[in-house]
Formats: sequence, structure tokens, C-alpha cells
Amino acid sequence: MKVIKLFFFIFIGFSASFANNNIVGSYTSRSADTISYLAMLPDKTFCFSYVGGNLDLLIAGKWKMQGNKVTLEEVRQSQDMYIVVPAIKSELKNRVVNFAGRPLSYGDETIFGISSDGNIPKDMRLILEYGYNGFEEDYILPLDNSPNKTVFIGLPIKTFANNEAEYKMYEFRFDTPNANYFRVFFNRDAIRHNFELNGTFKNNKITPNGALNSYESFKKDESLDKKSIDKIKKSCIDPAFAQQTNINSSLLKPIKVFNVIMKKPTKFYFKMDDEYRD
Repeated sequence: MKVIKLFFFIFIGFSASFANNNIVGSYTSRSADTISYLAMLPDKTFCFSYVGGNLDLLIAGKWKMQGNKVTLEEVRQSQDMYIVVPAIKSELKNRVVNFAGRPLSYGDETIFGISSDGNIPKDMRLILEYGYNGFEEDYILPLDNSPNKTVFIGLPIKTFANNEAEYKMYEFRFDTPNANYFRVFFNRDAIRHNFELNGTFKNNKITPNGALNSYESFKKDESLDKKSIDKIKKSCIDPAFAQQTNINSSLLKPIKVFNVIMKKPTKFYFKMDDEYRD
């Protein structure tokens, strides 16, 4: 959220460095409960910021024009659906895994299992009962104290007949020295479709194809000066285009990520009353 707020302030005080009929510049689109900002840079990159309801987005990509037709396509690095943060909790006698509840609401068909032979266990279970709502902050499951067990966490990406599904499966070894607490976050951005916009540039407005109302158009505010362009590139463009060379070393990385077709589990760990089911 801080990055998005920073991006908003970048749009203040732009100078008219480019002609008004140039698509390069800053744009705004507003409705009753949403606001979007779009920066079109001269090197044919863009930064798009959206705030509405409980959804905040900061997106970068490339744009191209043919005549007055404009296309925006997002560029981003591939991301893991599950982020695991190991830690030491002195008050714990046994090892546990803690699924963060709020992010899990976007991956509510997550399944989990522990294997002693490295194969996907047959007793994989849903973390939450089908149709679960009213998410809590924490969903804590006990772990075997042996660090040699393999942990599998997955989410269905395609459903078939006969109660089968194709799962995106993450294989972990929770063997970080001295760690007894593993916090798991579901990364909803990893399952988001790439942003793409096709529209028309006319009269200093970018109007998406199929727009039904004028408020769906992006209206040009000002052109961008060099200082503003540099700020946008640093805060939005460069991080999206850069290779992931500065990955947080404190995170636990999966051993393997793969797709597998299997029967959908029917058992679960947590029911509507949030009680753990052994």
C-alpha cells in the first residue's frame, strides 16, 4: 500500500514537457468507489495503479500503438503461490505450521499433507471445509518433529469429471535448522491473470474497448517531466522488469513445483466452527 501511495504522489506537479496530443503522460480514471492512475512513458513502458474496495494493484508493462489504437500488456516475474516464513518460537514444545487466514481466503481449496517417503501422501486434506467463510487470522496444524518429512501444499487449477483436478503442487522440506514455526501465506497475485488493455487514444483520452461509460476512460492529466519519469521507473517499472536476484533469503523455498492430476480430497482440517479435525 505504501508503494501505491507513493505512486499517487508522483503525479503531483508534472510539467508540460510533451505536446498534449502525445500519448506519453499521466492519466486518471475515477468511479464512485475506485480510482486508477496510468503513466505512459516515452520508452513505451507503463505503470498502472488501481485502488478499489479490498483490491490494490501496482502493475508495469509495455505499450504499443498502431494508428490511434493502443495496447497495454503487463510484464511481471513468475511468482510462487505459497510463501513460507520459518521462525523460532520459544514457547512452542512441538513444531507447527500456521496458515495465514486472510490471504488463504483467496486460495480456499488449498490442500496439505506430510509425507515420510517423498511421495504425495494419500491422505492429503483440504485446509478448510468446502464453502468455508468467516476467515480467522491463524490456522495452526501440528508437524512431526522429524525434519526429514516432506510437506506438500497445492491448489486446483483445473477441475475434471469424476472428482479429479489438476493441482499446482509445492513440495517443501521444513528442515530449516532450529525453526519450529512455519508461517504459510497464500500469494493471490500469483493466480491473477496478466493485465491487458486494448483501446483507443483520442482527444487526450484512452478509452478501453467495450467501455460503456465515460468514467471508464483514462483522461490525460499532464505530461511527464524527466524527474517524474525517473521516479515512476524506479518505484514501478524497474522492479517489474528486473530479474529476481534479490530474493529474500529468509524465506523457505520449495524443493519442487509441479502439476499433478489427482482425486480431490474430501476430508479437511478445519470446519466452519474453526475447530481442528484430527
